[in-house]
Amino acid sequence: MTVITDRTLSDFVTEVSRQQHAMAGAVIAASAAQAAALGQACMQISREVETATPVTQPAARLDHILSDLLAWCDRDA
Repeated sequence: MTVITDRTLSDFVTEVSRQQHAMAGAVIAASAAQAAALGQACMQISREVETATPVTQPAARLDHILSDLLAWCDRDA
């Protein structure tokens, strides 16, 4: 199985562009993981600024979601 998520972003983009089949699932899963990571960072920054406490439960849930999305990306690649 290809582990596409171990590659750099540049390598990932090159890999997608050279395929003879659609990699829509992998691209969508990778994009969703990036969006979720950005949301997680924003949530943690906002929470820490507002209350001086880290976000734990929602962050743990997002960690699980990120892991699942990256696994889907690898499976579809």
